[in-house]
Amino acid sequence: MGIRIHKVMGWGLADLASGRRGYWRADPRVNWDSPLVQFEGVSAQEYFRWLEERRRARGDKFSFSLDWAVLAHTKPAKTDLSACLTYSPEYGKPQVLVLTPFGKPDWCRYDDDIDYTMETYLRPGRKAQMNHVEVLRHPPFPFNGFYMDSQTGDRLNDRVMWWIRARSNYEAMPKARRAEHLAGLDILAAECTPYANHEEACARVIPQVPEEIRDLAEFGKVFTDPATWLTLRPMLYTYWS
Repeated sequence: MGIRIHKVMGWGLADLASGRRGYWRADPRVNWDSPLVQFEGVSAQEYFRWLEERRRARGDKFSFSLDWAVLAHTKPAKTDLSACLTYSPEYGKPQVLVLTPFGKPDWCRYDDDIDYTMETYLRPGRKAQMNHVEVLRHPPFPFNGFYMDSQTGDRLNDRVMWWIRARSNYEAMPKARRAEHLAGLDILAAECTPYANHEEACARVIPQVPEEIRDLAEFGKVFTDPATWLTLRPMLYTYWS
């Protein structure tokens, strides 16, 4: 592989399809003419103006946006959105596209000595210096603890995940306590979950896609179908160049 390591965290797709003869830019979900996908250096101030127009139009219904706050109250070192989308089919994995909030520049880094050491010497059972992506089961800070329904995008009561975890640990409990445990879980389920059973909940509860990611995708016209945001998942992506 190459000598420089890149690590990127965000929400994205890890299953982009290739075309005939391995042509990379073929997945119909992605707008390959998007200025963000084309890395055209879209101005951060242009993005801020777009967020401001949305804030004024929504008024009190405008939910907090980390990107808006960073752009409104600080002078960020970055002046464009080039680090907000990662797609590197030549050096990285052509199946992977990642969106990173503008307000989280620390989620993108390269040529870090610690990362290099870990990926070169401290990955037992795996070849050193290989490209890889891990899809995360839970959202990273500061979005941790937020979950949504994968079909509707509706944000879920935080107790839904408590119930899922407790129900998943049912068989690990002493048999003498299982009946009491299940009775308590049934009460909690009635109060907090819209799902018919544990299996349905496990299939539909996913990490919530942050507004910052949805804003970037909409502003940059990254996807051909706006509903594609429902399929984005949090991930940690490592590649070399």
